[in-house]
Amino acid sequence: MSEAYLFGWAEASSPRQAWEGALKQAFARPAWLQVAHWLGEVHPEELEAIPHYLWGAGLPQMHLALHAVLRSLREGEVDLCLFLEVDARGTAAFLLGSPQAVGRWNLPPHARLTPLGGSLPDALEAAARQRAQAWLGEDVSAGEVLSASPAEGLLRGILRGLAQVRQSSQPVILLSCDRWSGLATLIEAL
Repeated sequence: MSEAYLFGWAEASSPRQAWEGALKQAFARPAWLQVAHWLGEVHPEELEAIPHYLWGAGLPQMHLALHAVLRSLREGEVDLCLFLEVDARGTAAFLLGSPQAVGRWNLPPHARLTPLGGSLPDALEAAARQRAQAWLGEDVSAGEVLSASPAEGLLRGILRGLAQVRQSSQPVILLSCDRWSGLATLIEAL
């Protein structure tokens, strides 16, 4: 099974500053990007040279979009993409990629992100722990489980999870505890 990586991230007041910051952190070039995924209400005028996907602004739609992007990276459909969330606080940007991006452009990943699927919200934490344990091949019963909130936003929730991973040296599961999707994403520091 392939993997999906987080290579760089940035937060800024404008989308352009955020995507430039994410690229700069990863030492990546704009010409390497294959696609940009935008979360929220935005008109992507600054990255005209690559295809764009616009996703909804609600947390369930954002988390589902992240899972779709992670799966496309794992399947080898895309090697390097931007994932941007725009809200009233500004823009958060992630540079996400596949193992091929590691080899082709010598990009060192900071984290591995794994979609764990959906479940009924009442049983989400237990189901997410089981899926994480199956993925990792180790017990994650004591691992941290965090919930993303609409006020925080998905990408900032993942950054909070990554900070927790680095502090505890244990994988973190980020939950989207809404009434319908019940999505979870495993965050591992590399």
